[in-house]
Amino acid sequence: MKVRNVYKDIVIIAAVLLMFVHVKGRLNIWLREQKTYGFVIQSQSELTKGVAGEFAKLTGLRQFLPTASVHVTLKLEEYTLQTEMTGIYLEEYPLQWEVAQQTAAFSGTAVLFLGKESFASFADKNGHTPTKGQIEKWIAHYEELLLTVLDETGQEKKAKVFGILKDPKEIICMDKKQMEEVFGSMCKVRGGYIQVHGYQNTQMAKQVLEGAGFLVQDVSLK
Repeated sequence: MKVRNVYKDIVIIAAVLLMFVHVKGRLNIWLREQKTYGFVIQSQSELTKGVAGEFAKLTGLRQFLPTASVHVTLKLEEYTLQTEMTGIYLEEYPLQWEVAQQTAAFSGTAVLFLGKESFASFADKNGHTPTKGQIEKWIAHYEELLLTVLDETGQEKKAKVFGILKDPKEIICMDKKQMEEVFGSMCKVRGGYIQVHGYQNTQMAKQVLEGAGFLVQDVSLK
């Protein structure tokens, strides 16, 4: 009777497993190079057209969507918040919604979208932040909130909340076009949302931008 060579079988199985791991690893590398990755950049200074034009040189660039920003003070009931509000392309920017109204009428009233954790940054005149219960009440009835926005000159504008964001969770934003109409020359473009095709291209783009002084933050695609 022929004795089965168990050691030979083990070697064959091990070789097959190693080959499987190798092929799977190569497949994963190939797959991540077929994806498009998004990240946000931010600069301390305003971006000129020349600087923004340099982004076209990034290998694998799919798009650059500039974001506007303006320094404001928000008033909500007895609470206030000094912050930088961001103007974004609502249809393109990677947003995850907690809840939102189906339509937003961009008229004379500023239409705001707040990250669900941004409410915790408000404070009253004594420096006290709102309670968890108060924040939950605001979020539950967000469409009833009426805020006052003070721009850099101290001029007041009324604002309504049309949506609560799960992510970015601390952002306070508006539609970019409406922000520019409401705040005019006070809006500054200091950053934006970039999409790059391929993992290696993305890592290289981040290194280049960080080396140029940009703050780079990963985000998830919608």
